[in-house]
Amino acid sequence: MRHYIIWFFAKGERVRPQDTAETLEMKDGDVINCVVTSIAVITIIVKDQRGQELGFKMTRDSHMIRVMTVFARRIGTDLRALRFLADGVRIHPKDTPEGLDLEDRQVIDCVLEQRGGMFVVV
Repeated sequence: MRHYIIWFFAKGERVRPQDTAETLEMKDGDVINCVVTSIAVITIIVKDQRGQELGFKMTRDSHMIRVMTVFARRIGTDLRALRFLADGVRIHPKDTPEGLDLEDRQVIDCVLEQRGGMFVVV
């Protein structure tokens, strides 16, 4: 899926939402330039161990920490207690969908990290 960002410029300066012709000191005949930028957006689906799923729309170069943080908050768990996996490979906060080669609507798994534990032979 592609999303588009539209930027407007007057006299070489970016036009902000609160700007008016008066604040930009525009006169009859002045031109406002328009720049359209296309960005690729994909949906990532995070699924926890209970089967709860949550979808996120993001660009392919966004860091995964954004998804990880929001998902942890939504399920009420400390982010440090969770591990995120794509095809069995651990996802790190600075990873990106592009770097992980994630596809649109791909499901990534979220599991509770198991800490410690020991094996005792009697």
